[in-house]
Amino acid sequence: MARRRLARTAVGLLAALLFLWAAREIYIICKRSYMVSSTLASAAWKDKKAAMDRHSDTATIIFLGNSLTEWFDLSVFGKKNILNFGIAGDFSAGVLQRLDPVIRLRPSKVFIEIGINDIVQHISVAEIAGNYRSIISQIREGSPATRLFVQSNLPVSFERGWINTPDHVNEQVVLLNRELEKICAETGCTYIDLYSLFEEKGRLPAAYTYDGVHLNAAGYALWKSAVEQYVNE
Repeated sequence: MARRRLARTAVGLLAALLFLWAAREIYIICKRSYMVSSTLASAAWKDKKAAMDRHSDTATIIFLGNSLTEWFDLSVFGKKNILNFGIAGDFSAGVLQRLDPVIRLRPSKVFIEIGINDIVQHISVAEIAGNYRSIISQIREGSPATRLFVQSNLPVSFERGWINTPDHVNEQVVLLNRELEKICAETGCTYIDLYSLFEEKGRLPAAYTYDGVHLNAAGYALWKSAVEQYVNE
């Protein structure tokens, strides 16, 4: 009798664990789809994209990315014709939808930084890498003279959540960066390894961030030092 009761308890626990696992996976899939679609449909994203579409200036350099790029004060480089095409919260799929002004302006250089929001929403490294290939291909086709610089994704150090931990995100960041380095080798883009500069024990040090993801003044100063030679060459 005791063995039967124990067996029923074990089966019940297993069923509960399977249910929780399935619920988590369904939640991740639904949240991922919702976050991407809602971001690209938001008024903020559309307004920023529209402003970029209206640009008629001659752009020597464009920085293309998410909030890390948007909040990078590019005036520190002392360049007149440098544009910031960062949009907070954006995904690699979003960048793909706003390449028209980049191509139309035909800049001499484009610096790309995107992917951390994808990873946080459990978008696969393969899908992100595929979007990078499409971004590179479209810019190359529309503006062949533009030099492309792919900046690695940075580590994070935010608090543990239900579907994310810093360690899980950072493992995916490392995998994505490896793929980006391969893509650059295959396509002739310049790969800039920011990760190694910002990583300490696998995470983003507190000295460079105010929330575990976004950079503070010291973080942006370090980023500037890493890319300045490419901006000026």
